[in-house]
Amino acid sequence: MLVFKFCLLVFTYGFLMSVDKFSVANLFEKSKMGYYSVAVGFGMIPYFVSVTLGQFVGQRMIEEFGKTKSKESIKVFLDESMLALAFITPLISILTIAVAEPFIHFLLPKYTESLRYIDKLSIAYYFLSLGAILGTFLITINQQVKLLIVNVAFIPFILFLNYLAYNTGLGLLGISYITFLNFFARTFILFILGYGNYKGLIFSTKGFLSLIISFAKFSFLSFPIFFSFALKFFIFDVYLRFYLRILISLVWFLVAFYYLLRKTEIISSMIEMAKGKVGMYLNKVLDIF
Repeated sequence: MLVFKFCLLVFTYGFLMSVDKFSVANLFEKSKMGYYSVAVGFGMIPYFVSVTLGQFVGQRMIEEFGKTKSKESIKVFLDESMLALAFITPLISILTIAVAEPFIHFLLPKYTESLRYIDKLSIAYYFLSLGAILGTFLITINQQVKLLIVNVAFIPFILFLNYLAYNTGLGLLGISYITFLNFFARTFILFILGYGNYKGLIFSTKGFLSLIISFAKFSFLSFPIFFSFALKFFIFDVYLRFYLRILISLVWFLVAFYYLLRKTEIISSMIEMAKGKVGMYLNKVLDIF
C-alpha cells in the first residue's frame, strides 16, 4: 500500500509539473508548443537547484527523523533549506533571464516569442522550488497523504483553467500566468501544512496569520526576478539589459552569500563538502603520479 501511495505521489507530482505542457500540446497548434517548450526549458533551470538541494537536505531530514522521531529535530533543516532556496533560486533565475534573451535573439530568432513567457515561468518555478522542499518535509514526517490530496485536487482545477485560457483567447500568456498561479497556490498550501505541524499554528488565528506573514516574506524574495525581467519595459537596448541583469545577479549573490553564511549552516556545509571532494580528487591524482 505504501509503495502504491508513493508511486501515485510521483505520478501526480510529475503530471502537475507538466500540466501546462500537456494543455498546450492538446489545445494549441504545434508551433505554439515549440515556443512554450523553449520557455519552459529556460524557466526550469533554477528548479534543478532545488532538486539537488532537496536530495541533500532530504537525506539529512530522513536520518535525523529516523533517530529522534521528533518533528522539532528536523525543523532546522526545513528552515535553512527554505532560506537557501529563497536566496539561491532568484540568482539562477536572473542569470537565466540575462542569458536567454541574447541567446534566443541571435541563435534562435524564430523563438523570440518564447521570451514573453520565460520571465513568468521563472517566478513560477521559484515557488515550485520552495514547494519541493516542503513536499520533502511532509514525506519525511509521513504526511505524504496530505501532499497527494493537494496534487490530486490541483490537477483538474488547473486543467480547467488552462482550457478557459485557450477558450477565451488568452493564449500561451494565459497558460504561463496559470502555471504561476498553480505553483504559487500549491506552495502556499504546502507551507501551511508543513509549518502547521509546529505549535499548532494552523489552529489559531494568530498562528495562521504568522504563517501568512512568513510566506509573504518568502514571496518577496522573488522580487529580484520580477525586477530583472521588468527591465525590458524601460531599457530598450538588449546589451544594456544583459549587463544590468549580470550586475543585479552579482549584487544578489553577495547579499545571498553574506546572509546565508551568517544565518544558516548550509553554505558552510556545502563548502566543507566541496573541500572534501576536491581533496579526494587531488589525492587520486597524486596517487596516479
